[in-house]
Amino acid sequence: MPVYISESHVKTATPSRYIKRLCKHFAHKVPATYTDDYGRADFPFGVCMMRASDGLLVLHGEADTRAALDRLEWVVTTHLEGFARHESLDIQWTPIQPQEAP
Repeated sequence: MPVYISESHVKTATPSRYIKRLCKHFAHKVPATYTDDYGRADFPFGVCMMRASDGLLVLHGEADTRAALDRLEWVVTTHLEGFARHESLDIQWTPIQPQEAP
């Protein structure tokens, strides 16, 4: 079964803050963990891994179907936009070639 993958590289001065807010919020409904520079949320339809670096929040999504990946992208994007009300973020997901699952 193919694994569908996409990433978004979001410029922001506070990537760690967004990881913490997203993971704390998602943890109310799904397993989610985070550190200062890494986060992970395991949704029933896919997984989102988050990484912080200087001025950049890297979002990495994986799902079993394209529809599930679309849903994952939508959920993460809408929540991130909601938390970033005072900052205009450019959240563009780029698909990565599907790979065969092990």
